[in-house]
Amino acid sequence: MFNNLFPYLCPSLFETSMSTLKLNRFPKSNSSSLQAFNAADELIHATFPSLSGEVGIFNDAFGYLTCQYHNNNPIVVCDLQSQVISAKKNLKANHLALDQKNFKQLFDLKSNALETVLFKIPKSNEAFEMYLQFIHQAIKADGRVVCGFMTKYFNAGMVTIAEKYFKDISQTKATKKARLLLLSNKKEVETPFQKLNNLTYKDLTVKQYYGVFSADKIDYATEFLLDNLTIPEQTDNVLDLACGNGIIGKVVAQKTNIENLHFIDDSSLAIASAKLNNIEKQQYFHHHYNLHEFEDNYFDWILTNPPFHFGHIIDISIPLMLFEESYLKLKPNGRLTVVANASLGYLPTLEKLFKKVETNRNNPKFIIYECWK
Repeated sequence: MFNNLFPYLCPSLFETSMSTLKLNRFPKSNSSSLQAFNAADELIHATFPSLSGEVGIFNDAFGYLTCQYHNNNPIVVCDLQSQVISAKKNLKANHLALDQKNFKQLFDLKSNALETVLFKIPKSNEAFEMYLQFIHQAIKADGRVVCGFMTKYFNAGMVTIAEKYFKDISQTKATKKARLLLLSNKKEVETPFQKLNNLTYKDLTVKQYYGVFSADKIDYATEFLLDNLTIPEQTDNVLDLACGNGIIGKVVAQKTNIENLHFIDDSSLAIASAKLNNIEKQQYFHHHYNLHEFEDNYFDWILTNPPFHFGHIIDISIPLMLFEESYLKLKPNGRLTVVANASLGYLPTLEKLFKKVETNRNNPKFIIYECWK
């Protein structure tokens, strides 16, 4: 049975080739060395060049798998809004198309609907288990899961987690430093995985879905920002940018009389977490990777601990884009507050954009930039 589920167990025999698709990273990266796919993507397609039945594609960063398997009319499950847009842009660039209804979020999945799942393993084990629980619910009893990852990121915890949900587990040999983790024969799970984690900051408790950044504790940079928060005089319209679980906005709301408080994040799980922790009136939640939906000159204050990782890759193109958009969306004399790792070197970009930048709060690891338009 296992060999029928996974007919190709020696992918090292396959010569994976560079993609013939036209693929771009989105949002666009300033690093020319970063591609829109990696060897794990190629290994999945080389090992399973054709599929039948209902196919689900999970955590496809830029749409490589979505494009390769578009003829299967797959269900594409994305946490990040940028993943959806990237997949759609790359489908269009290659004259391919999928209906909007094919793109789902984790909470939208039907039970026992999929025969094959192709899954790019995310960075954290917590996110891996979060995805895997939803996959377990969505896949048929005789279904199979093909998990792709780069070998250098493997850890034994992946197998331990997989064993909670599937009876048959195998790994392929490495090809171009990538491997597959193959799962089938799903178990009956009596105790569902706890989707939420409780985090504390001083006397404040916030809830957060697994898979959201800094799953088991408040991020140290965020703590540093909150410990050194200076409130501007004008706080009618405030944005918690890349909000994660929304703790920055929550603390600001406690310390000010805000007319309108907005939360925005690329991750649907982050927005769901922020909603758990912020339920006051005049609070608005936006699942997006950029600020295009807001009018220029709208915000009095924007606060952010911006992301600089995309999966395992460091890419500061995203925070630099967010700084530029923040400038446009701030009112004249509005303020952007940024906390960041001191080594990332955001200062030159911020000084080009803003009329005044102060960096008077820092420690050896983190720095807070106060920027006035």
